[in-house]
Amino acid sequence: MRAPRVRALLMGGQACVFYGAAEFSRDTDLAVVADAINLARLRKALEQ
Repeated sequence: MRAPRVRALLMGGQACVFYGAAEFSRDTDLAVVADAINLARLRKALEQ
């Protein structure tokens, strides 16, 4: 996600862990900017 520069927001339990909270989550919640360029970047990231 970082290399192709996908614009997204990490949310939920994983975001809490990233910021140092003791929350535990088994999934990753992302809000992805849904414009043509960003979706092409997301497609590239998923292919990798």
